[in-house]
Amino acid sequence: MPALGTMFGTEYGGITQRYIDFLVERARGGVGLIITGNCCVDWPRGKVGGNPFRLDEEKFISGFNELAESVKFHGATIAVQLQFSGRLTSLSATEGLHPVAPSETPPSPGGERPHTLSPEEIHEIIRKFAKAALLAKHAGIDAVELHGAHGYLIGQFLSPFTNKRTDAYGGSREARARFGVELVMAVRAAVGSGYPIIYRMSADERIEGGLELNESQWFASRLEEAGVDAFHVTSGIYESRRWMFPGVGMEHGCNVSLAGGIKEAVSVPVIAVGKINDPLMAEEILQQGQADMVAMGRALIADPELPNKAKEGRMDEIRPCIFCNECIGRLYENWRVRCSVNPYVSEEGKPKAPPPEKKKRVLIIGGGPAGLMAANVAASRGHEVVLCEKNPDLGGRLHPASQPAFKTDIKPFINYLVRLTVKTGVTVEAKTCVTDEWLKGRRFDAIIVATGALAASPKFVNNSGRELFSPEEVLMDQLAMGERVAVIGAGRVGCEVAEFLAEQGKKVTIAEMLGEVAPDLHILGRERIIQRFEELGVRVWTGFKVSKFTPQGLLLEDKTSKEHLIEVDSVVFAGGYIPDAKSVRMVQGIAPEVYAVGDCKEPRKILDAVAEGSYIGSML
Repeated sequence: MPALGTMFGTEYGGITQRYIDFLVERARGGVGLIITGNCCVDWPRGKVGGNPFRLDEEKFISGFNELAESVKFHGATIAVQLQFSGRLTSLSATEGLHPVAPSETPPSPGGERPHTLSPEEIHEIIRKFAKAALLAKHAGIDAVELHGAHGYLIGQFLSPFTNKRTDAYGGSREARARFGVELVMAVRAAVGSGYPIIYRMSADERIEGGLELNESQWFASRLEEAGVDAFHVTSGIYESRRWMFPGVGMEHGCNVSLAGGIKEAVSVPVIAVGKINDPLMAEEILQQGQADMVAMGRALIADPELPNKAKEGRMDEIRPCIFCNECIGRLYENWRVRCSVNPYVSEEGKPKAPPPEKKKRVLIIGGGPAGLMAANVAASRGHEVVLCEKNPDLGGRLHPASQPAFKTDIKPFINYLVRLTVKTGVTVEAKTCVTDEWLKGRRFDAIIVATGALAASPKFVNNSGRELFSPEEVLMDQLAMGERVAVIGAGRVGCEVAEFLAEQGKKVTIAEMLGEVAPDLHILGRERIIQRFEELGVRVWTGFKVSKFTPQGLLLEDKTSKEHLIEVDSVVFAGGYIPDAKSVRMVQGIAPEVYAVGDCKEPRKILDAVAEGSYIGSML
């Protein structure tokens, strides 16, 4: 399990019981090696934003010792990741101290320009890494990982993109390697022989002027000579951060070839990482000799029992990560980590719901993610559950959501929920609409309405003589549409439909009344959508209101009421959704308990639907 941000630390960098519980759950699940989230070796100057941990003073040993003993009790090995952010921080994170780096290279246009480190300051930072490693050893931690990846300080010295020095620590590759080599040697001297040092590296920074594999191979060989015992191979830096968190549309195992390349250059073990959530794929990576270990991060957030389930042959019980990156996106908001498919993340230490006092007869109306989670949790607790779904298949809006090629990672989650429904013994009545007539003569102790949301109605005139298409029709029915398509609404759904159509070669225009694209997506999702629109040539009109759809085309009105005509053949209306209040009103008073979950309560994300369904199912 690689280092993951969680926001579970204290404001001052201490270990919390919530974090211990989070890692213990993964240790119980069979993980072999757990690497903690990044630990700052020089607080606050070297810390990144959010709530990182710190290991720069002896007073923090006790928390790490408690963490180490708790994790090792359940059979796992534990390492801490030691980190210094360098240019990748802010004055607010460093509490007003100026960021430092090899050169005055800002993190991005408008970012804080860092102070160039002097040789004396470089030596001081090396000593701090060595001290932190020794503290980790004294705390009972089994190994340390030096974070040289993703553009943090060690990687900043190696990379020609960030290291513009002309002294002994910059210029030639030998000079750029000097900081990392001296740091590894200092850590080795501090912890002694036989104590494992892992080095995490971005073997390809995926940016012009950055590190590439051939140079990283040379660096790896030098670092091995200095004392590194294993390499953890990833890619990307913050200017190319989609490679740091490979999500929707990216290839599974996208960094594995880089791990194989580093393995060719060193004799010590190599760890592969990057969009791997299938144990069979992990095994294939090992069998092919591309790596000696495989790291899974988001997959172990989604299912902490993944290793044990794989070991026991229970592959169909693994809850699959859908790579939506909600877990990562939340960290950018300074929110604690949560998971779209696993509602129990960050709740690991809380007691489970006690068995129900009496067995209830429960009706679930709607077989989308909220309804399925409510049904499965309620049934697993012993209730008699009937689930009615008006469509032939279970899954609700997860089906259209999974249709674009870049969203196919959702399909395994649909299959998982359906398998769970069978396993828990839920009675499913598909192609069944629950009406007043259907409810007559049937008694239920609780009714959970999970009928989803209804499409909002357009507020503009359509006198074009042509039909407005819905996103679901476009995604599910593969409609024969004209070459020029306008999508009205640049929320998540509208953007994904626009991308879907543009990938088919359509000339797509997307219009949005608000001033930005995909405001309901996290920052990683917005960046991806904007990049894809640029690649696919999607025209974006933000700050424009649709006034009419005429035979000549779509009329857009700007803030000055000036009209602009867009010639189109077809229009998709993705103007959002409204709660299905009618279905909730229909069942009020029919059962002692009535609940609304998911989009029928308020249109939101998969994360919210899964969490609400699980919560209601557990409290019945």
